[in-house]
Amino acid sequence: MVNGWKGNLSSRARGAARYLSRRFGNPFITGVGGAALRNGSESAGSAMAPSRLDIGDFRTGHFGRYANGGATRFAERLHAQGVTDAQLASRARNIGRTEVAMFLAASGFLALGAVQIAAGSQGRDLLFGFVTSFAAFIFLALGTRHDFGRWQIKGRRFGGFQEYLRVTGATARKH
Repeated sequence: MVNGWKGNLSSRARGAARYLSRRFGNPFITGVGGAALRNGSESAGSAMAPSRLDIGDFRTGHFGRYANGGATRFAERLHAQGVTDAQLASRARNIGRTEVAMFLAASGFLALGAVQIAAGSQGRDLLFGFVTSFAAFIFLALGTRHDFGRWQIKGRRFGGFQEYLRVTGATARKH
């Protein structure tokens, strides 16, 4: 025991939570909240657990999973979920907004990282600049994912990622 420190932070937090729930909490709400927290942490733990990459499944998704570019499957999913054309257009607009936000965040993080690298004089400043610049690639990937989803909605089909890259690259070169 160093300076009155009895254990790690989680045991202290657990004790404080138990005290507060006994003192101020409703037992039913505390039980439901505790169960929700446990279930959520278990779900998060299982989702973050590494799994083996199935290269065949990866290639199938990359080159396209469905015949006729996935148009039939797209129509089946719309019908099964009861999605109207207005809802689909609204979804495309929302995805487009998120896409723009991701690309703006990527450019902001890249600019911030570049400024930090250029103006930094200490190793910690340079490290912060590189980490911040790396975060830009995460937002760039998220923006690309949203653009791919919007491309699928606009085309009303589940096309492969390779086709998306080919189509968007050809479109970019034309303009």
